[in-house]
Amino acid sequence: MTLEKKYWGGDFGPAPVVVGTAAFNGLGFNAHQSWAVWRADGSALTQSPFRLLNGEQATMALIRSLPPTEYGVDRLWRILARVLKEIEPQLEAIPGTPRVGMWLAVSHWLAEVNDPWFGRVGVGLAREATRWLAAHGGSVAHLLPMGHAGLVDAVRAASEALKAEAIDVAIVGGVDSYADPLVFDILEEEEAIFDQRRTDGFIPGEGAALALLMDEREARSLGRRPTVTIDAIAATDEPATYWSDVPNLGHGLTEVMRTCTARLKHDHRTLDWIFADLTNETYRVREFLVALPRAIAPGGLDTAGATYQEIASPDLVTEFIPDGFGDLGAATMPTALALVSDAFLRGDPDAANCLIVGSSIAERRGAMLVRRLR
Repeated sequence: MTLEKKYWGGDFGPAPVVVGTAAFNGLGFNAHQSWAVWRADGSALTQSPFRLLNGEQATMALIRSLPPTEYGVDRLWRILARVLKEIEPQLEAIPGTPRVGMWLAVSHWLAEVNDPWFGRVGVGLAREATRWLAAHGGSVAHLLPMGHAGLVDAVRAASEALKAEAIDVAIVGGVDSYADPLVFDILEEEEAIFDQRRTDGFIPGEGAALALLMDEREARSLGRRPTVTIDAIAATDEPATYWSDVPNLGHGLTEVMRTCTARLKHDHRTLDWIFADLTNETYRVREFLVALPRAIAPGGLDTAGATYQEIASPDLVTEFIPDGFGDLGAATMPTALALVSDAFLRGDPDAANCLIVGSSIAERRGAMLVRRLR
């Protein structure tokens, strides 16, 4: 496994900050609505047009305003276009004519560029996104087929472009939908989807979320008020995937979470909030339960306690994106970032920092440490 990590802020130089967010899913048409309905224990679960192998209709968290027969690039672009419409006025509020870049996490299925179906979906979505970007001060929209943890790769690429002054503002996020006949068939054959007898499967969902990133100094010089600063990101691959015969010992998830909590130790801070994408899949539950204590263990005992330092706050809040959203796939971490940004604004929970965690049934694992700006 190759660990990719990056620290910002303090001793590590200027940090990328969030100056705008957008979200669209089965619970909300924007980031604030998603946060409010989540806090009110809302649910987007409904019967879907898809039928399980046992003959029952599958439960999904669908966006009910979308045509039920639409799928593939048409559905993905309709979802993405909705969040781009929400982010557009926030982008236009930035003074001048900023150069814009775009990096989007998409399903790991779209990495199969030679597949007659997934290849066409990826090409079509990239074409539509690039067309929108070209009309808003950018050039090529980059799709990253990393699945649930793809936001980490998007932020890393965007931060490099910001540092090189190739762009002034970056749009990062993700879009995904399980309302696709081929994806549904693959997952149903693997018995990965929830039903009344297979309760450890996940409930598929769909959605998209975006964040506007800028260099903190540039944002403040232009009068933008950031809500969140990104302190650390980490990504790696887990060889023991859902389809693998190799037991998952949580090495990949442990590595990315511990890389982010190490930043807290460096700053002599404690972790206030963990926001993970855990579902009720046995595979992912076991992985998280193995990784969590390793990530927040204080350590220091090998030095007779000289370097002992607590990582977890006594008031640590551990939450998961609830079933009401369904599994959002590549939109999971972007949706979490949008929810955390809104939560920081409204003080629920009253946390100073948050560790956002992304895992999946595929290879990629990611974590991101974000800090509240007061």
